[in-house]
Amino acid sequence: MTVLESPGFDLDAHGKVFADMTGSQERSALLRQHRAGSIGQLRVAVLSTFPPRQCGLATFAFDLAVSLRASGVAEVQVVAVTRTIDSSAMHHGMSTPRDVDGVDGVDFPIVATISDQDVSSYGDAARRVSQVTDLVIVEHEFGIFGGDDGSLLLEFLQALDVPYVMTLHTVLPEFTPGQLEVLRLACADASAVTVFTATARKLLVAQDVAAANRIHVVAHGAPAELYGVDRGAARDALGVDDRFVLSSFGLVSPGKGLELAIESLTHLVATRPDAVLIIAGRTHPEVLRRDGESYRQSLVALVDALGLDEHVQFLDGFLSIESIGELLAATDVFLTPYVNEDQIVSGALTFALAAGCAVVSTPYLYAVDQLSSGAGLLVNERHPAMLAKAIAQFASDDALSENARRRSAAIGASMRWSAVGERIAQLCATLVHRNQPFRLPNGYDTANRPADHGVLALPGPSRATAHLRRMVDRTGIIQHATGTVALRSSGYCVDDVARLVPVATRASCLDPSWDVARSDALAFLLHAHQQGSALMSNFMGWDGNWLDAPHFGDHVGRAL
Repeated sequence: MTVLESPGFDLDAHGKVFADMTGSQERSALLRQHRAGSIGQLRVAVLSTFPPRQCGLATFAFDLAVSLRASGVAEVQVVAVTRTIDSSAMHHGMSTPRDVDGVDGVDFPIVATISDQDVSSYGDAARRVSQVTDLVIVEHEFGIFGGDDGSLLLEFLQALDVPYVMTLHTVLPEFTPGQLEVLRLACADASAVTVFTATARKLLVAQDVAAANRIHVVAHGAPAELYGVDRGAARDALGVDDRFVLSSFGLVSPGKGLELAIESLTHLVATRPDAVLIIAGRTHPEVLRRDGESYRQSLVALVDALGLDEHVQFLDGFLSIESIGELLAATDVFLTPYVNEDQIVSGALTFALAAGCAVVSTPYLYAVDQLSSGAGLLVNERHPAMLAKAIAQFASDDALSENARRRSAAIGASMRWSAVGERIAQLCATLVHRNQPFRLPNGYDTANRPADHGVLALPGPSRATAHLRRMVDRTGIIQHATGTVALRSSGYCVDDVARLVPVATRASCLDPSWDVARSDALAFLLHAHQQGSALMSNFMGWDGNWLDAPHFGDHVGRAL
């Protein structure tokens, strides 16, 4: 599936091409001035839970911040979401999260904190971060924000005065009405929405959460420590050199399906008496707060009742990246027998793929997406014997196991945080650039320019631009309408978007909000242009896909 990119491009290169086409270095200079700042000038804030809070989202947010800094982003800052009862533990200043990528004492300034149930903290945080950053990346999970279905997040977004990107960690085949309303409102003014898989993107489009051309698929990142760990040394360190190793790691909770994994051993050990299952990770903090260690104790009791003490090991604790890398390198088959089939992303599975593990899993959405190429086996029936049968296939077939490892490693190669961070940084830079109004530089000579033949003289925004507003979105101007309703199926064309530029320019004198439409229209034209040539595509579908190849024609003249 083709992943839609935002209309971002090298403006220096395009400026030169347009200058060559028009014979005007002056136009080239104008296009370069349209750049709102490179990655090296960019200030980004990440809104999320954050260490020292121990949860998967906090780990993800910190790794993202590290990767953005490594990609050259000038300033990476944090808006930390805390539980109201724990808010006193957070403070303005510096946080010192866990070490990542071998860098000791990596710090990020916490520019604001949000106490999840405190309504006023959302607006206060938004106003604070708007003063010191260019763009905010919002890591969204329903469970971390207060209000019905996390609706208090909207208080932050409404008070925010800079562009923002929504990264959705939970995408369901069917949201509840309340979830759907919150998501639609949260994504309505987002400059972009990012998800981890093409399936997630399809689900959002199908439920009209956001337009297809605003949703970007960006892989879940994986730390560098997971790649290239010596397998022999890892197995020696864990004392499992002569065992067939199954593993699962992460915050322990009932949704992980660990009972199924344990029970499958009763079938597997008959043919693989050397099998050992390593369950690594501490109890999920929410489970611990609500139920104590009763769930973990039930797992230990199950192992004892089944007589599997020699075949199951528990590693209790929040694992460092180095420890996870060692565990995965020592693993023969990684297990994710998760209960929720709607789960759209799994950090644990991402890490296992990065480490090149063969995988056996239940068919939740993320596993179906990632394992379909042969990196693992899916078990459609939640039965211990069926899980054991799939594991046994890898245990008895070295060729199958090796092929799965190769395919897993191939998928994992694209998930390095270095590559993911660079892509997100470039997206952020493009979005900031697109949100800056296009202005003529000081001293630009307009005294002798030709008369604006064919440009509408707008007497006022309400009279002259009401219908135009209905036709213009953040991509361009929709070609046709049925009465006063924009006909989205007609898509966009360069001719119309080119005509929009001078009209939006004139309209911006009366209403500055038209600066955004002008900037977006110019971005559309550059996106249509084939770099290094005098050719341009003309027609784009509403889904963001070009419907024709770049070619020469009247639309090129209109754009120039």
